[in-house]
Amino acid sequence: MFGDSNCTRCGNAVYGNGKLCDSCLDWVHYRHKSYNPDGAGYLTGEDLTKIEMGENWLPIARQRGLIYDGVAPRSEVSNLHEPTPKPPERLDAGIGGGSAKEPTARSRRNSPAIIKMPFDGSEPVVVSNIPRLIARIDSETGGLRVKLLRVDSTSIEMEIRDERNLAIEQFQREVQRLRERLAAAVKSLHEHRELLREKDSQIEKLLDHVAGGSGAYAKKIFAVILFLDVAGTSTMEEPQKSNLLSLLWNAGALLADRHRIYMRNSFGDGLVFAFENPNAALSCAFGLSQTLRGLHYQARAALTHGRVNLQRNPMRDAPDIVGYAVDEGARLEPAIKQLDHVDVLASAEFRNLPDIDENLFEFKECQVTFEKSQGNHSAGDLVTCFQVIDKRN
Repeated sequence: MFGDSNCTRCGNAVYGNGKLCDSCLDWVHYRHKSYNPDGAGYLTGEDLTKIEMGENWLPIARQRGLIYDGVAPRSEVSNLHEPTPKPPERLDAGIGGGSAKEPTARSRRNSPAIIKMPFDGSEPVVVSNIPRLIARIDSETGGLRVKLLRVDSTSIEMEIRDERNLAIEQFQREVQRLRERLAAAVKSLHEHRELLREKDSQIEKLLDHVAGGSGAYAKKIFAVILFLDVAGTSTMEEPQKSNLLSLLWNAGALLADRHRIYMRNSFGDGLVFAFENPNAALSCAFGLSQTLRGLHYQARAALTHGRVNLQRNPMRDAPDIVGYAVDEGARLEPAIKQLDHVDVLASAEFRNLPDIDENLFEFKECQVTFEKSQGNHSAGDLVTCFQVIDKRN
């Protein structure tokens, strides 16, 4: 039988340094890609690479349950045509006969190589860009097809196909070069992860915008609006005012992070929030007020409720709110100055919310006037509202 050696599975001729013929390598790939009805095992990507690189297939197949006493499972007969011995084509040197030219390694088709390499998948932005990286390498690698099979937090597995009919040794060198190239590229991705995060954020914003059309990000919600302002900041000197604002912003962010909110913003020495839960809004209002009082500052907080439009503000590149309840809160907060010993004031609609915990907060009716017109109220009209008392203190 012609060939460098004989196939260890069927006895056919094998050219090069492999231990299986082309047909049996096809059988190996079949066992890697699918299960059989009789419950036989399957080959892993690591098994496949070992076999393609010339390692004896028998111990590996026996370990995976692919053979029993040297015979493949019966289901192989229906799923794959068993190879039959076939002598290689003779290339005669001349008329009258002559020595046949031995086929070279280039005369056989290289089976795909499955390579698996360790990978640090702790950075989600790097993991998400691995498919794009593999696709780019594939487009720039002439004659070889590179396909990503799997990527997880510990490894990358990919398939490399030879479309140039390379000699086995040359194909193996190309596979090794691709492995080294991928390792260097992944390292570079980790080094540029901050840039990747920034670009991914820009892409997400663009996708949100084009998906939403001209009214992107806008939606109508019912929300509790909290306005809070610090008295006396207009007469403060630097650096006292800067220190106060830094304290106010940090305290506001800390308290807001404890609750579910739709939006938060600052304007000078004031803060505005959109809450889902009225009790969370009250807790935040009293928490900020007490924090500032402990530092000898007086805070005024106003709470309203209503339907608002939640949309992205391009000036801030962040969510913002528009609606009647927002305007009402902006008018109610400065009106607190008309009352004595009041820190938190609520609108009538807020007072009537059924979710308010009456065991924690007490309401006392009072009246104020708005300095500016708002909705159905003209400047100077008396408006009914409610002083809120924290029962927890």
